[in-house]
Amino acid sequence: MRRDAVVKYIVKRSLVMNGKTKKPTKSNMRSVAQARSEVNIRRSAARFSASAFRRLSVMLLALVCVILPSCGELKYSDKTYTDENMDITYPSFEGDDCAALNETVRAALFDSDEVRNFLENEEHTAERTFVFDGESCVARSSLKLSYETLYINDGYVSIVFKGYLNILSAAHPSNIVITVNADIKTGETIDPLRELDGTDIDTLKLAASEQLGEDYYINAALAAMEKGIPSGSCGVYVPDGIRVYVPVCHALGDYVSFVVKR
Repeated sequence: MRRDAVVKYIVKRSLVMNGKTKKPTKSNMRSVAQARSEVNIRRSAARFSASAFRRLSVMLLALVCVILPSCGELKYSDKTYTDENMDITYPSFEGDDCAALNETVRAALFDSDEVRNFLENEEHTAERTFVFDGESCVARSSLKLSYETLYINDGYVSIVFKGYLNILSAAHPSNIVITVNADIKTGETIDPLRELDGTDIDTLKLAASEQLGEDYYINAALAAMEKGIPSGSCGVYVPDGIRVYVPVCHALGDYVSFVVKR
């Protein structure tokens, strides 16, 4: 029913009771004014609801159009490098235009300090024979890595490799983490930690203290960041910011991580 018709109906109902016509009174007029106000409010609410729904629909459609292509177009599969001492799994992206990206990921992984030092140190690739209960056995140092997280954005890909390094001469194995961030089109590497240069130290400490559950993890991270993000740290892009991996002592897992919001 249109607004004018509604108002006329309310006026008529207010002035006609029991078949008799009444003169307009202040009470009648207040009722009419109130009814007209209610009609206006309802019409405004309906227009607002429809407008808000249209805006929300457009926003959701735009979001879908942005997200789906970036996640669906870049496909990948696993590749594995193995020998007697090493076992490394890394992603290989499909498509002729991914050659530069694949080379960057592989080079960044195998040129990392952990992998390069392991390959170049003869002690790490040598064999040792041990005798246990009268039987001899051969032991080798070993390195194992696999990618745990792969985040694909419109412009870049971020990968987190995790694993362990077990050196025979070391007192214990070490947990290691390596991150690779690369431009999808050009294959050029990106360092997310550079975006955090100049970030107030209190901001970093607050992020660490809010996200690391136990006091000893928090204290280890805060101690490492007395002057900013420490040497040996690495980072990776995640949907809500930059995840920072900070080296700590082996008793606490060799590294801790937290997200700095962007």
